[in-house]
Amino acid sequence: MKLEKQNILFLTRTMRLGGTENVILQLCEILKPRVNKIVVCSCGGVNVEKLTAMGIKHFEIPDIAEKKLSSILRTLKVVKKN
Repeated sequence: MKLEKQNILFLTRTMRLGGTENVILQLCEILKPRVNKIVVCSCGGVNVEKLTAMGIKHFEIPDIAEKKLSSILRTLKVVKKN
C-alpha cells in the first residue's frame, strides 16, 4: 500500500481552538504532501480558515456528539457524497 495513493478522512466535533483541533491541523500539515487527499468533517470553527489556506477540503456536518440517528444519517450522506 503506497501512502501517496491514500485518502484520509478526519471526523471531529469542531475546528475551534482546542487540543484535538490543533493535532488535526498538524497532521494535515505533515500528511498533505505525502497522501492523495485529506478531508476534514466537523461542525465548523475558526480553524476552518487554516484548513482552507492549506488546501484541505472541509465539509460541515452535524455535531457528532449528538448521536441522534438523523445526525448520523446526515453525516454519512455528506461523507459519501464527497
